[in-house]
Amino acid sequence: MTVTAPWRNASSTAFALLNGSIEIGSWVIMLPSIEREFDATKTAIAWVIVAFALGLAGAGLAAGRLADLVGLKRTALVTFAAEIALLAGIVVAPELWMLYPLRFLQGVARAGSTNAIAALLIGGFPPGRRGRVLGVRYALVYGGQMLGALFAGQATQAWGWRAAVAGIAAVTVAHTLLLTRHARNDTAKREAVVAILRRFDWPGAAAFFVSIGIFIFSIQLLRGGTEWWGVACLLVAAAILALAIRIERTASTPALDLKLFRNARFTAATASLMIMSVGTGTANFLFPFYMQQGLGWSPGVSGAVYVAMNMSQMLASPLMGGITDRFGARRLVVAGAAVVVLAFVAGSMLRAGVSQWQVAAVMLAIGAGMVTFETPNNTVIFNNAGPTLGSASAITGVYRYVGLSLGGAVGATLITVVGGGDVILGFQRGMLVLAAIIAIGLSLAIGVQLAADRRRAAAAAGPG
Repeated sequence: MTVTAPWRNASSTAFALLNGSIEIGSWVIMLPSIEREFDATKTAIAWVIVAFALGLAGAGLAAGRLADLVGLKRTALVTFAAEIALLAGIVVAPELWMLYPLRFLQGVARAGSTNAIAALLIGGFPPGRRGRVLGVRYALVYGGQMLGALFAGQATQAWGWRAAVAGIAAVTVAHTLLLTRHARNDTAKREAVVAILRRFDWPGAAAFFVSIGIFIFSIQLLRGGTEWWGVACLLVAAAILALAIRIERTASTPALDLKLFRNARFTAATASLMIMSVGTGTANFLFPFYMQQGLGWSPGVSGAVYVAMNMSQMLASPLMGGITDRFGARRLVVAGAAVVVLAFVAGSMLRAGVSQWQVAAVMLAIGAGMVTFETPNNTVIFNNAGPTLGSASAITGVYRYVGLSLGGAVGATLITVVGGGDVILGFQRGMLVLAAIIAIGLSLAIGVQLAADRRRAAAAAGPG
């Protein structure tokens, strides 16, 4: 077996993660041009994004588990090849409706490639250095999304959106070649792929896929004002999820390794991630409405101020990763949660007529708290996942995305119900509600981790 130098594995996988984030950040900028070319409604155009999200989130759990079984590098190369073919299809698609299945399948492929690449990168380093690796990962994510917006804007303006997609496909080919040569090989002594696929729990994977897909669809219904249908879909999603878990408990090769959740630290950290994702997802929804409809700012001004949150996360993530490795995760998780709670309380004090700098300061504080929380919290997740890093990556991705999606529905509810339709009042009260949710939820989750550590320490000390 060829041994790959660690820095080559790290650089090739990091480049792949960066390119994936650039691609995600590009589509929002390209949508207006797609809308004009096909003379479509905004609702029809929105499904270009939703179709990708359905494939990505729905396939995430099964894709992560398969990557662990089949091999991370093999999974990454196969799914990247599929994504290149799908991007080529998007470039030449003559009708808008053709983009929907292509983007959906691209989301399925991305679920495999993203989880496998992240696990390849993280697994190339010992647990004591994973904080720094995760810090770099999140810097690539946030930085790539910003670069994607810049690239798509320039390429679309000069040559059109199809040229922008073709450029993304070309770069994907380049990073696939780099992975082929430089990513570490983890497929030695593995069972034959055909045998793995035959005994894999496809019914459980399908149940997870359907439940997550219906959940995301229900969020769209809730945000669109069709509350009863949205609630009904949420109940159906919960029932199918319960069925999926029941199937998984008896499967010989489950689509989701439920044994991971027997580890209290892993379970508490993933619950913390979900709670924080709901909070920040809601804030991401509330701030644009507050700035544009509440304060009357233009989209350009609002977008410039909004960048403050991602900017702090991009710049501080690598630093926070090193601090995590040196001082441990728990204190940083608590500190990050406290900063986010205080920032939300400060946001509740923003009134009409505030300056751009005041809003930007609150958003910077939220970003700083998030980066202080996210890297150490996810370090706990990966360090308690054992060899199933692909599954851990999938769980963090799905939890984060589902939390962010749920945040949109929560934000709409806060404006319409808590604020009585008043955007500024809904924003102010919403910030306080979010502060309470995060403070209470994370206190419980961190308490579970502390109890687990005390039990582990007592077991190690023995009866004497």
